[in-house]
Amino acid sequence: RHGIRDCWDNAMITVNTSTGEVKNMRVTLTYCDKIQPDENLISEVNVQSAFKELSPMRAEYKLSDDDKAVLLYEPSNPQIYIDALSGKEFNKHEEYEKSNMTASGGGGDRDSHESAAAADFTEQELNQISEINNLMSVDELRKIAEGMPELGLNADDYKNCSYNKVNYSDDKESAYMASLVYETNSKDKKGGRITLDAKTGELLRYWSYLDHSGTEVPKYSGVQTFETARTFAEKYASNQYKNTMFDGEVSDKIDTEDIKMPIYNFYRLVNGYKYGDNYISICVDNITGKICSFLKSWNGSISFESADNIITPDQAFESLMDYVGIHLRYVPHKTDDINEAVIVYELNDDTKPYWISAHSGSLVTGNGSLYTENNKPFEAADIVGHYAENQIKSLLAVKMISLPENETAFRPDEPITQGELLAFVESLKGMSYPMPLKYDSIYGYARSNGLIKSDDIADSNALCKREDGTKYIIRALGYDNIAQMSDIFTTGFADENMISDGMKGYVALAKGFGVIGGNPDSTFEPQGVLTRADAAIMIYNYLSR
Repeated sequence: RHGIRDCWDNAMITVNTSTGEVKNMRVTLTYCDKIQPDENLISEVNVQSAFKELSPMRAEYKLSDDDKAVLLYEPSNPQIYIDALSGKEFNKHEEYEKSNMTASGGGGDRDSHESAAAADFTEQELNQISEINNLMSVDELRKIAEGMPELGLNADDYKNCSYNKVNYSDDKESAYMASLVYETNSKDKKGGRITLDAKTGELLRYWSYLDHSGTEVPKYSGVQTFETARTFAEKYASNQYKNTMFDGEVSDKIDTEDIKMPIYNFYRLVNGYKYGDNYISICVDNITGKICSFLKSWNGSISFESADNIITPDQAFESLMDYVGIHLRYVPHKTDDINEAVIVYELNDDTKPYWISAHSGSLVTGNGSLYTENNKPFEAADIVGHYAENQIKSLLAVKMISLPENETAFRPDEPITQGELLAFVESLKGMSYPMPLKYDSIYGYARSNGLIKSDDIADSNALCKREDGTKYIIRALGYDNIAQMSDIFTTGFADENMISDGMKGYVALAKGFGVIGGNPDSTFEPQGVLTRADAAIMIYNYLSR
């Protein structure tokens, strides 16, 4: 309307590239009672000043490649809206506000990165190689786990221990992890799972089951739960914690209306600047005051470029405005039961990245590569002749999935990680995430929309099985309650007995919806690793049904 983008309205049409047949169409429209006229708008110059004040530029290290991190500037709140009439920050009505929840995403230790391939060992198999690899015994590992009073893991509740070997694709020595499971029926906890380095006993991860009746109210303030998290990090990850920063806010008041488990992320600090890919994440229950989860994502082999002679934040902002700029758009806003389309200014980042090199002042992608106008982010060079070529090309063309800027590799045959799969699946709900993926946003949306449940382990780098693809897609489509009634379903697959307990309904519904079809021999291979190509095919199949 009048050259200004309209709300979030769009239409998506899927066409068979071989026949030209329209296979699917989806239209999103926003109803408005009133449309603000495009008159008396403040100037772009004044808006730039407001944007600079409300979303100042900050420098942060970003992973480039080959274990190198570069220093980039970005606006502290790139999604901010500026009211086009007043020049003040536009406060969106909660019914239209985009999800901004956070959750523990990303990571695991280096041991869980997607470049590694894992293999489980039984206790008997491990005993045969323990002397060679100097691994700790189960008793030694239990002594460490049960010696952490903050976790409350009792010897009587111990169930089992499994060892896992991680083979890296580079020259790094293989690593071993041990996961110990504890189960109890006490009121506050039903148990937990703790992962330790099998050679050193170092704490890598912890996750607990929680059992609240629904009648409890929070008893601990943000200050109290933060101090619990900080003390735990300092005690059990001291080498990493001493080089971290916390950039959140905590309250000294107890919010009895807000039953939640706050998550505190302590980010790595290098040369005085944050490196967001390395962190210690700790969740504390504000009802019991106990540690709910611990996750450490830390790569000690990263090299960081110098922070000397970098440009100032003001210079970085000038570069951002020169390269990217701001533009007008209509957004929906509700006041007094009236839906109105109002005009705001926003960063013009639809087709361009918003990172500025801290050394050169040039516009770059999220990994520090120089951005050029002739980038072709929707073309994947490594899918030519692949069995999923058409499906991947179609999804890339409509931005259902995306590639990192300046990259042409989709990596179709690589296993897909949980974080990547959730980003794929959330595209079915209209969500779109720029590359590189920001897992806080992905997992925040996943939790608030039921894709990740309270008893699920959220690990963005965990490799997914084929049955996992059906679970997340069926949940995204709103059929989770039906899928949980596993006893009423049959899948017809020859290897149905290989489907995990509680998963048969998801697989059966996915087959019924045409999301999956199975192999020529009538098998599904539910425990097989799900590749990025097959995940894309699942998304495409649903859209094309």
